[in-house]
Amino acid sequence: MSVVFSKGHSFMAWIDFLRRWRCADPGQRGACQCLLRSQIVLLFLLSIGVLNGYSEAQVQDPQAGEIEEIIIYGTKQGLTLQEVDVSVEMFDAERIEQESLFDLDDLLFRTPNVQTSGSTADFSIRGISRFGAGGAGQGVTSNVYIDGAPITSIALSYGFDSLWDLAQVEVLRGPQSTVQGRNALAGAIVMRTADPSSEWEAKARARLARFNTQQYAAVVSGPLIEDELAFRVSADYQTTDGFI
Repeated sequence: MSVVFSKGHSFMAWIDFLRRWRCADPGQRGACQCLLRSQIVLLFLLSIGVLNGYSEAQVQDPQAGEIEEIIIYGTKQGLTLQEVDVSVEMFDAERIEQESLFDLDDLLFRTPNVQTSGSTADFSIRGISRFGAGGAGQGVTSNVYIDGAPITSIALSYGFDSLWDLAQVEVLRGPQSTVQGRNALAGAIVMRTADPSSEWEAKARARLARFNTQQYAAVVSGPLIEDELAFRVSADYQTTDGFI
């Protein structure tokens, strides 16, 4: 006599099957009862082994299934991307590299509800121009911040918009005046440079583009005093002939 176990049947289902199972030959009933007990013990041991293996796998990999938290710094509240109550498009260093974004203008072209004329100093957030609803004015309705410092329109116009060695860029859409000041009525762009690293790190870039555009950049970072003090030095040189 044999009992066939098929895939997909649960442990309790087999226990119920064995409980209700009866031997067809009365003369072999004793042997059948012994076989029944053996089958129950075998299933019990198998179930313990499976459960123990699952528990050990959970202990060995406690971080399985965890979602990496992304902190939004533009709200100055230390909240994650899932917790903030503002409309924000976030670009981290990995995304900037994967999408080959070299300057702020490239990034704005990839941001929904943001329009740019090709000049970093002239963009609109949700249809509101940076220079006011009518497109003209002395003040601005949205500003760009690097490590908390606002960047002037003159600096943006003359190319202070490189994304080299940035850790994160946040485009906040909607009024941000309560947190970022009066020049953030339409929104704000918050840029954060990379922090010094406790391990040695170095990278470089050389880029050539049309209109004789050239970029040469490098960064080096590492520890000065182990686990106490680190440094980071970054340089970015760009030149272009322009349209004319």
